[in-house]
Amino acid sequence: LAPPEKTPFPDNPADYSEEYLLQIKKDRKKWHEDRREAVTNAAVLDEDLRTMEGLRGVDEFWLGWSFDFRGRMYPIGNYNYHRADHIKASFMLANGKPLDGPAQGWLMIQIANVGDFDGISKKSLDDRIDWTLQNEEMILACADDYQATFDVWTKADKPMQFLAACFEYRKFVDQGEDYVCHLPISLDGTNSGTQHYALALRNYEDGLRTNLVPSDHCFDVYQIVADEVQKALELDGSPEAQHWLSYGITRKTVKRNTMCYGYSSVQRGMGDQIIEDLMSPLQRQVAYKQIEEHPFGDKADQGRYSRFLASVNYQVISQTLSSVAAGMKFLQSYADALAREQKSVRWTSTSGFPCVQRYTKSKAQRVRIFLYDREAKLRKQTRVNLQTDTNVYDTRKARSGVSANFVHSLDAGHMSLSIQMGLNQGISDYFLIHDSFGTNCSDTWAFYHCIRESLVDIYDDTCVFSRFEKECRNRLADPDMDLESVPEFGSLDISQVVNSEYCFS
Repeated sequence: LAPPEKTPFPDNPADYSEEYLLQIKKDRKKWHEDRREAVTNAAVLDEDLRTMEGLRGVDEFWLGWSFDFRGRMYPIGNYNYHRADHIKASFMLANGKPLDGPAQGWLMIQIANVGDFDGISKKSLDDRIDWTLQNEEMILACADDYQATFDVWTKADKPMQFLAACFEYRKFVDQGEDYVCHLPISLDGTNSGTQHYALALRNYEDGLRTNLVPSDHCFDVYQIVADEVQKALELDGSPEAQHWLSYGITRKTVKRNTMCYGYSSVQRGMGDQIIEDLMSPLQRQVAYKQIEEHPFGDKADQGRYSRFLASVNYQVISQTLSSVAAGMKFLQSYADALAREQKSVRWTSTSGFPCVQRYTKSKAQRVRIFLYDREAKLRKQTRVNLQTDTNVYDTRKARSGVSANFVHSLDAGHMSLSIQMGLNQGISDYFLIHDSFGTNCSDTWAFYHCIRESLVDIYDDTCVFSRFEKECRNRLADPDMDLESVPEFGSLDISQVVNSEYCFS
């Protein structure tokens, strides 16, 4: 591949404001960063295409996998389906199966999920199938001529995966039930971090919000939080609250804050997220006169409004996702206590994997190094920062990291046990990304049940927090130290998860 053509360099008009000048300086800096990134991406894509071309000559290949310190599984090689949409879409399962019976419905659901036009992926499974049937003409048109329909399929949530599914649907329409489909069908968890907290603490409300409770419709936890933030702002009555209400609160406004909360995101961090995701893009539109004025005023006011909404979001999310708040507080108390004794946090995951969290402080040292420039035939001196491990435990990192690491060990354990259960039922092909579980169309219905039954097996008779507490206390100098107790259980019936249609869909 040749390096990409240069995008237009941001230039000054005849007259411009100081605000415009400040913005264009930022954009020119970003232009150079994007240019370097584009050259790098072109080189990576060239290598990916070479790899794909080489693999076309083989019937099948395997990916090597590794485990991280929490038991999460990652492919080792660079060419793997944990990467961007265009790479993920290039993978097919080696062992295909005919599209008979329910398998046809799962192909239609996959098309609706990766397309997600008008939020169809949040609707019922029947609605997703109906959407595919109603839009069959568009889907087949995309498969028949992807260039002519470029403006259609590129609007999908995952464009390349949507196009790959369209190709498979065309082959199914042409060949009928005898068509052997190799496309992996993925079932994604609903905010899986909250799901695991809700299951661990039997929290009915959080279980309902994340579709662990059987229901006739699919819940959207981000929209639920957005609605609660709307109510909180209406009750607040302050000028800041009224301003946000006039601007509008959507699921997109609260999504990132909600998603990061279970991983120890603090109120200040939520404010920074709002500035990055909302305020800065609006400021850019003002500078380039795409809008007359910023809806939230100058930089000082933008920061004030961001901090205000972050405080509301944090309070609402803490109250709405109560199992997450209680679980994080419990985990952090033990991580802090162990770190203060210069000890790592160790626990056993639900699959039996030994997890170890160890965060230590590093010390930066400025050193001089000498390099030889072969072209100029000169020895050059430069300075670099050398980071060295002090072996002193970092209590701040221990506290902030333990929630995410513990939850990731739970979803890793769930994945491992789902695979084992699937293997026992004869399912041999998998397409797995942490909280997205996939297999071929014909095995999806069986794997659908394995995913749910393994959750019941994990949580029905076990308290993962009690086990974590026991393992941590055994490593403390004073095992009877006064720390947070295991949070109280709620009324969630774990056994009913097997009847939930939307917890992984």
